[in-house]
Amino acid sequence: MQPSRYIAMRFVSLSLAGAALALTGCATGSQGPEGPHKMATPFDARAAANQNKDGKGVVNGSAYVVREGGLVTNCVGGPVVMLPATAYATERIQFIYGRAPEVGEVLSRDGAAAAQQQISFDPEPVEYRQHQRSATCDEKGLFQFKRVKDGDYYVFGLISWQSQPFEGRLLITRIAVRNERTPAVMLTPPTKFGP
Repeated sequence: MQPSRYIAMRFVSLSLAGAALALTGCATGSQGPEGPHKMATPFDARAAANQNKDGKGVVNGSAYVVREGGLVTNCVGGPVVMLPATAYATERIQFIYGRAPEVGEVLSRDGAAAAQQQISFDPEPVEYRQHQRSATCDEKGLFQFKRVKDGDYYVFGLISWQSQPFEGRLLITRIAVRNERTPAVMLTPPTKFGP
């Protein structure tokens, strides 16, 4: 990849990180036309904090999409977020994506639409955002989380391939860390996107 293109894509990725995190449920956007989504599930801060304690596991992953014509675009410079798969997180994700993914399943949303979408939740516990981990994809589209405790987590990624107008995808999957091990995370939807 040419350095200028990498810098441009990195800028786009960072500028859309807030929108991406809002869509994944890791942050909030502005209030939508119908007001905040009223959460039925209370946030268990103690359970989230316990799940987010350091462990001995390592999560390695990659994120890419296959576009029309077979062109592969990875998540270079894009944000990746991992958070405990609490019941509260699952409800937020179900609201945003229509349903929550199963372990190993990848769901995706259009990045441009996500950047314009206004999402908010009520209540919005500050602790919810405190129990997430973040990483950045390298030039090969690889990412890693270290010191991960056994348990279930949601992993989100942003992939962009055009800045003006923006085109890209937001991806989400669920992973299970068992005995300090997890299969390699593949944030790759089965559908081809874009020109």
